[in-house]
Amino acid sequence: MSMWTRKAGTGVDLLDGSDAVVGAKLTSGMLRITEEDGMQFDMKVLGPDLAEIQLVVPAEAASKVSTPKPWKLERAKAAK
Repeated sequence: MSMWTRKAGTGVDLLDGSDAVVGAKLTSGMLRITEEDGMQFDMKVLGPDLAEIQLVVPAEAASKVSTPKPWKLERAKAAK
């Protein structure tokens, strides 16, 4: 099984990750992931070992908060 890790230097802290994924929809190469708490992320594969994920800011909040930059994800090599 392969795993994804965040790229070093992004300044993002890893949380416990306990929010369940309740929905996923693929549209034009973009995977929209919806968590149990309503948070949404867009993920796009950029290459065999590289992807990008970005928090989706709801339209009603877009004028109040800035859209964060996407995070780069790299496939980790499985330990032997």
